[in-house]
Amino acid sequence: MKRRVLLACALAVGIAAPAGARVYEPRTLKLGGAYPTCGWVQTTVAEIPDIALSTPGMIYLNPALLRMPRPFQLFWYAHECAHQLYGTSEGHADCWAIRSGRDEGWFQEEDFALPKWTLKADGDSQHLPAPQRIELLRRCFTSSAAQYAGPPAQGPGLASYARAPWHVACQRK
Repeated sequence: MKRRVLLACALAVGIAAPAGARVYEPRTLKLGGAYPTCGWVQTTVAEIPDIALSTPGMIYLNPALLRMPRPFQLFWYAHECAHQLYGTSEGHADCWAIRSGRDEGWFQEEDFALPKWTLKADGDSQHLPAPQRIELLRRCFTSSAAQYAGPPAQGPGLASYARAPWHVACQRK
């Protein structure tokens, strides 16, 4: 619910970085030894009510993410980048992020055993319960993009609301 309210506010009036937050231009925030980018989208590191979230043109990361293992730092960033590109579907964002990790080599099969996923055990209105979400991530990890196993993306990507070019793509340095 918090995410929906934050998204609605951002779409209606825009959103400013929380007090004490640090805003990073693309390719300037180091995560897990890499400098990820999501096209023109900036990243803010701030105390937020979740590990990560997106609003049009901005990815927000909780400072706790910076203490997580490399695969999770990059996974959560890629997950939020997927929202910028494809919209609000959590399943689609999970699948895109885990395949990006597999294809780019920063997420390996053995990383599924890492204990710090920060997934909500019971899920919520937008997220599957943790066991089902991990199962979706495993299916996505082992399948090709043409075999996407999750729910379809809904609506345009968040970046489109900010009148961004629709050819924006997440890249990693």
